[in-house]
Amino acid sequence: MIFLSFASEFSFGEAFCHLFACGTVRHSEQLKTALAERYQGHQTRLCHNGRTALAEAIESLVPAGSKVVINALTCRAVPQAVKAADCQPLYVDINDTDFNFDISKLTNTLEKGANIKAIIIQNHLGLTADIKAIEKLAKKHKLIIIEDLAHCAGSTYADGREVGTVGAATAFSFGKGKALDTTEGGALVLRDPSATLKDFRQIVPSFPHRFRDRFYPLFGCIIRATYRIGLGKAFAKFAIRTRLIMRSAEGKVQSHLRLTHWQAKLALGQLKNLDRTAAKRRKYADRYSFPAHNALLRIPFLVHNRDELLEKLRHQRIYLDDSWYTVPVAPARYFDKADFPARSCPNAVRVAGSMLNLPLLPKPHLRTAMEIIEPEIIKNGK
Repeated sequence: MIFLSFASEFSFGEAFCHLFACGTVRHSEQLKTALAERYQGHQTRLCHNGRTALAEAIESLVPAGSKVVINALTCRAVPQAVKAADCQPLYVDINDTDFNFDISKLTNTLEKGANIKAIIIQNHLGLTADIKAIEKLAKKHKLIIIEDLAHCAGSTYADGREVGTVGAATAFSFGKGKALDTTEGGALVLRDPSATLKDFRQIVPSFPHRFRDRFYPLFGCIIRATYRIGLGKAFAKFAIRTRLIMRSAEGKVQSHLRLTHWQAKLALGQLKNLDRTAAKRRKYADRYSFPAHNALLRIPFLVHNRDELLEKLRHQRIYLDDSWYTVPVAPARYFDKADFPARSCPNAVRVAGSMLNLPLLPKPHLRTAMEIIEPEIIKNGK
């Protein structure tokens, strides 16, 4: 079976290692040092989740009340972080090649807009944005660049620079299915030497938080292994209803909570292995006709008749319903609260209505899925 969700990146062995991982304050300090060295930062903070890291980046660099440009194809966490920093998110439409900013629309927005002080670069699914064009506009309009590496840690821009080494700050999410995955967590690397982070005491998350973080990969393995007979599906519903499993979008900006030491140890190991992981992900980019400098997190396609296609895939025990994203600001249950300007972002609306993405799997597994998906892929806009 092929899954996108339920800790599909974890084997049973990896889930048990995650469950019994141990760490100390030394591992947290080592992670902070490694992040600062790799991304040339002068101050680093470990957080309970990625949206908190992003909110602190904005708060440290951007005056309160400012507008912050964000990708029109995104998740709830990004505008949530902007608002938590007492700023206003400004959605700019995307192109349908790499699903990042449409540069002409970004140019128009900046020329007509007022009080725009920053731009967040998301590098959707590991596909990198046109960084040179964005830097040129940022310089012209005196914008602060903040890089969000939730999807793209390990990717490089077309000019060879690694993502996370360009902006004034680099924010990470270590949440479910991210490029660095410890089930929950985040980090902020402040690169602008003139900015500083507020100094306050952080505490560990509550026991229910830590319990969920420990057991989620194991629960996911059990769900996937028993899904075919119906038990897994029933357990998934029960676990979500009783909050044994917390959906990613339910997170809050909580600056007072820190990353646990055991999760810092896991993140440190993944960071040390990032170059090797990114090399494997770049092979998928090349295989599926994306620029080879991109370290894909998932393989995205735009397809006709997505709902019918998903049903066909489910009949073959391929569960791709948890695509990023089915609405411009995911998840769908929160979309009505996003204040999304659909008229000015038609590409994001269209892409969200037809996007499907695959996990990075060995060729035999992907071949089965692609035989079903291939006839429905939209090519050259048709």
